[in-house]
Amino acid sequence: MSKQAQFIALGLGLTLGCSILFLNLVSSSHHIGTVDFAMPNEQICDVVDSTGDKVFHIYVPMMSDLDKFNDIFCQSLLAKSHYAQVRSHLTPRSQLKAIHLTSDPLTLVLSRHYFLQSILPGYADFYHEIVELPKYKVYWVSTSPVNKDTFTTAKIALLDDQRSQSGYMAPLKYLNNHSLNISQLNIQYFKNRDSMLNAFKQHSVDLLPLTSFELPKLNQTPYESILIDDQLELGSWFLHNSVSDPTADKIRTFLSSFLRVNSGVPNE
Repeated sequence: MSKQAQFIALGLGLTLGCSILFLNLVSSSHHIGTVDFAMPNEQICDVVDSTGDKVFHIYVPMMSDLDKFNDIFCQSLLAKSHYAQVRSHLTPRSQLKAIHLTSDPLTLVLSRHYFLQSILPGYADFYHEIVELPKYKVYWVSTSPVNKDTFTTAKIALLDDQRSQSGYMAPLKYLNNHSLNISQLNIQYFKNRDSMLNAFKQHSVDLLPLTSFELPKLNQTPYESILIDDQLELGSWFLHNSVSDPTADKIRTFLSSFLRVNSGVPNE
């Protein structure tokens, strides 16, 4: 073999080797394994008169009475369907990943267009919007009247979730807009809304942001409130394309009224 032919063969060998290595790296970096749906505050129920073995996964970043919400799917909406079980997952948005939308995917998701786009640019190939929800309000809640001086002395609770509008972004924007130095405030961050609310009830914190949907959880706890923002985007319900049209219609009808009926009315 001539030297020229040897060089050509060597070049082809190196090119092929590099191509195989590149494909292996891409394959390993995009490997999708088994999804762990054991999220915090998971609610599970069995579907009435099920005819199959599929699991209907629901994701919500916040929800009062999640167990009751879950039961409506098991007892009514999915009864006599090929779904055997409903598993609802209540967890911060920061824990929702692209893998949850693509591998053994979530069936029903409460989220926002821009957020889904940020974690899975092609999400519209898997999901479609079935209900667009209205704007909602978020308040600072305290056991005493709230004014600017309150923030400089109070123990303030926020969610440890930088993607949360009501638990993180809107409250910090409020503090900035009122010329409060965030670095000098006593802010404690909580992993979820229930732990934040419990800390308030136990007087471990003095001030926290709550949406109108969460205010009923205060029960008999007396409180004062001041508006943070009344134009926050609640988002939309997104349904996986695999769900049949008759089932989708029943779910759409139910969801169109659920949050309106179950929303709280704040003290104003």
